[in-house]
Amino acid sequence: MDAFDHDGYVAAVDLFLNDDYFATLTNAPFEFLWANPPPGNYTLTAQATDDAGFIGVSDPVSFHVAPITPQAAIMDQPADQNVFPGDGVALRVHAAGGQPRSYQWFFNDVPVDGATNAFLIINNAQIENAGAYTVVVTNAWGAVTSQPAMLTVGEQPQPGGNRSDLPSLTMSSIEMLDPGLPLIAVHASRVSLVSLEASSDFQTWTSLQTLTNYGEWLYFSDPDAPIQPNRFYRASGQQ
Repeated sequence: MDAFDHDGYVAAVDLFLNDDYFATLTNAPFEFLWANPPPGNYTLTAQATDDAGFIGVSDPVSFHVAPITPQAAIMDQPADQNVFPGDGVALRVHAAGGQPRSYQWFFNDVPVDGATNAFLIINNAQIENAGAYTVVVTNAWGAVTSQPAMLTVGEQPQPGGNRSDLPSLTMSSIEMLDPGLPLIAVHASRVSLVSLEASSDFQTWTSLQTLTNYGEWLYFSDPDAPIQPNRFYRASGQQ
């Protein structure tokens, strides 16, 4: 602020925001609290007036108010599941908060290698997979840990008396999860191998994955889906 050239005291300070009058301060030490400013770019100057009417003007100060983006939060917790040996399992979490969000799944408090999506797929679940699963969701504003989901792997039921059932294959559901990845559930009965293919035009089909079916449920995903304008899927099986 320009210095006054005489002995006097500051009587008032006027604040200007983006060249518009903003506020007047009349009590030393002339502090002003601007609560909850809206996001945007601002330039602030101060104009001080002393008791004789002399005026001094500060250098402008520019600053940016960033929008408030919420910390990561879990909206839907991963659910407990009870499956038979050989079945597929998909644990999923629905999160909110500022993007980008990252995920890390844990099994009995140990990080699961490569488990960095909003879902965790375990095909051919076995007794050693039983336990507690949690996921940590992180963004630039913090991290949150889910409640544990308990996976129980029970005994395989005895086969029924009717062994004449025909093979069946059904693409049961497709869920879109953060960040736009599909979680595809396939139910297969009396089918040994299940293959999933994808297409963007119904003309050219690309093989995504072939899995051995040890139970009745298998889960797939497609990491290329977020960059495709359209995506179609089909499953085929072999006895």
